[in-house]
Amino acid sequence: MSAPALGEPLRARLARIADDLIPGTEAMPAPGSLDIGGRQLDVVLASRPDLAADLRRALDAADAVRDAVAWVARLSVSDPAAHDALVVAVVAGYYLHPEVRRRLGYPGQAGEKSASTATPTTSTRACSSGSTSAARSTARRRARLEGRRRMGQSPVLVTRLIAHTCSG
Repeated sequence: MSAPALGEPLRARLARIADDLIPGTEAMPAPGSLDIGGRQLDVVLASRPDLAADLRRALDAADAVRDAVAWVARLSVSDPAAHDALVVAVVAGYYLHPEVRRRLGYPGQAGEKSASTATPTTSTRACSSGSTSAARSTARRRARLEGRRRMGQSPVLVTRLIAHTCSG
């Protein structure tokens, strides 16, 4: 079953709420000026179509909202799923916009050279010889790589890196 479409009135409502939640400043633009209810919402929903029904419910409930900040706080208690969908749509749509990323000095995730073409490191060579210090080094490296995975780095890259450490 496809997600319910969000028409122009709901998209405009999202932009008004987003502008109250993230007001524009001299340094940073307001979400409404970035088409948060249009293209940016489409970007978010293309990546997370599962948010559409909950977001629609939140926006339907926001018909006569005057204080968006207080309303969103109440929504977190009355309908946590709708609250979460709204917050993700606003925050992701805002921070995914190229102008926001440029102003923050964040170019986006950068690719790393795959470990599959690298020569084996001293620790991976030592690991195959059974060295205790190499095993500790490998355990620390695995922990760092698992941290990268949790922080959103490319799962394929992280999996390749983990595969090239010693299996323990």
